[in-house]
Amino acid sequence: RLHRFLLPCHTPEMIIALPSVSCIVTCYSEGDAVKRTVHSLLEQSYPGHIEIMAMVDGVQKNRQTYNALMACIPQAKRYANRSLVIVPKIHWSSFPRFSVADGFLQ
Repeated sequence: RLHRFLLPCHTPEMIIALPSVSCIVTCYSEGDAVKRTVHSLLEQSYPGHIEIMAMVDGVQKNRQTYNALMACIPQAKRYANRSLVIVPKIHWSSFPRFSVADGFLQ
């Protein structure tokens, strides 16, 4: 699929030199709508590697969103220069103000 994004001016050396981009998507109660977000990021015209990190907040109560993201994995694997990482975050009752970013950084 990479060839779709290449222009005649893109040489192999230019593609190797392109930095990777990580997109962090925080998810809570999106359900199947999260698939549109993932699809949009997979279809970006940037020819370098894009890593999509979907942070699923409160995965125990947010199963529909988690399952929708899991269903996106086969689609993401069809893109040579894209990756989808799903990070389920569990709510801990003793840390009610624990944020998604904090859970990722630990």
